[in-house]
Amino acid sequence: MESKDLLYNFRDKIEKKRRRKNIIISLIVILFLFTGFNVWNNKKVDIKSYDVQNINIPTSFNGYKILQISDVFSKDFGKNNKTILEIVDIKNPDIVVLTGNIISKDKDFKNYLLNLKNNIKQPIYYVLGDEEMSLDEKEKKDFIGFLEENNIYLLNGKRLALMSGGENIYLYGAKQAVEHYSYNFKDSDSRPRVENSGFKNEAEDFNIMISHNPDYARVYADENYDLILSGLKTGGIIRLPGLGGLAKAKNVNNLDYQAGRYWVEDSLLIVSKGLSSNRYKRVFNRPEIVEINLYGRAEVDNGKK
Repeated sequence: MESKDLLYNFRDKIEKKRRRKNIIISLIVILFLFTGFNVWNNKKVDIKSYDVQNINIPTSFNGYKILQISDVFSKDFGKNNKTILEIVDIKNPDIVVLTGNIISKDKDFKNYLLNLKNNIKQPIYYVLGDEEMSLDEKEKKDFIGFLEENNIYLLNGKRLALMSGGENIYLYGAKQAVEHYSYNFKDSDSRPRVENSGFKNEAEDFNIMISHNPDYARVYADENYDLILSGLKTGGIIRLPGLGGLAKAKNVNNLDYQAGRYWVEDSLLIVSKGLSSNRYKRVFNRPEIVEINLYGRAEVDNGKK
């Protein structure tokens, strides 16, 4: 009996080791496949398209296309950003808006931006993100000067009329400093916040606010901004079905307005998930470029949109 028990115990130990080994191998294979999928997924770029209808959009702007690029951190998609440039070429927008964190302050921004500018024929409008605002004063002065020299239009604190067929819509750039990002609307402490846009606009115009930080959407909604374009939240970095984003990036206080379309009172807020996976390792969160198509009075009146 003792020899049979010893044999049984020996076989049992071998079987347990075999099971343990199979589990470890399975976990390694799953980890390898997951890592490979995630690396592949983060090199792809989705195009998220939104049709925006508004009675204030003039008829001459019917079908007007805006392409939004956000939170890139100087990452290249393909050699010399071939993937992004091909998307811009295929979509052929009327304007391109860069909604912040386009550069990484640790990298040479000049060659990166020059490549975009030299290969995009449409006007490019730029609003600073917290990354650009974190440059020291000398670097920031050099950066802003570079944008001006190369006809990349810096919008922060500015209002611009976009014209088509003798009619206008208006583009605004948010006035925000890095310290404004620390304000959490769920708290009532004394940290500085943006109280208003600093602009006056007309309710009958179609007004677009470009703000890297979406947390101030309610402030802008109170001031007749029909459309607000933002980034910053990178979709919550790690996304799971039914749960959305799970992680906060630098200078992000909450995961509200993390990605997609939101109605804030009568204003439409569109938040891009952005592109970069250099700074934050995205999981199930494919990079994206946002396409916005405007439809004006004739389309709305006729019920076509």
